[in-house]
Amino acid sequence: MKEYHYIMGSDDNIYEFFWLAQVNGQSESDPERKLAYLNYEKVVEIGEQNIKANKNILAKAYAWLGRYEQQKRKNYAKALDWFDKLLDIDPTNEEARQSCEQLKKQMNNS
Repeated sequence: MKEYHYIMGSDDNIYEFFWLAQVNGQSESDPERKLAYLNYEKVVEIGEQNIKANKNILAKAYAWLGRYEQQKRKNYAKALDWFDKLLDIDPTNEEARQSCEQLKKQMNNS
């Protein structure tokens, strides 16, 4: 079971988890950004229940998770999945398009 850190005691407030993810992403006490990762995953879990209403916040979460998988974990397949999700909701997202191209090259060279 994953451990989440709540501030307001809510387990379905997407904005709370997004705020926590951003704060944890800057934390010096968690250099691996594990808490940020967990909170961004929760943002996705909640946000995907209503993609249309949560498109902007989901785009930010998908981008962060994609970069994390690519840069920290070197899990290029998982990173590609996150960027593909971003392109599904925002086909004009240049960061996601470029990241997908780069990841496909990295995966072919592995």
